[in-house]
Order: sequence, then C-alpha cells, then structure tokens
Amino acid sequence: MVSRFKKTRKKRCRKYHCEYIDVDTEINRIPVRLFLCRRTKQDGWKALVTTNRCEKDGDKGKG
Repeated sequence: MVSRFKKTRKKRCRKYHCEYIDVDTEINRIPVRLFLCRRTKQDGWKALVTTNRCEKDGDKGKG
C-alpha cells in the first residue's frame, strides 16, 4: 500500500523520531485523511484514519 504513495513526500518528525505520510482520500465517498507512520526503516507502516480534515483545508476551527 505504501508503494502507491511513492510520489507523496515523506515527512520527518524529530520530536517523535518517526517519518510519516498524510494523504487526503475518500472511503465509501466519505472524505478522510490517512496517516501512515513508522519509527525506523525496519518497522512496518502503521495507519491512522480520521475524518477531521479542516486544518489542511484552511478552515482551522470553523465548524
């Protein structure tokens, strides 16, 4: 699954010592944000799915 996001830039979080990818997508026509995270290159990717997408869309707390 991560190979699909090869062109998406991985980001590095120094505070938590991990790299992650965040992608806006849809699941069953519901807009969601998918976070893929791993601590080291030997670790597998872990996924987190959330429906809260307002921060990236520029709404920042507008409902």
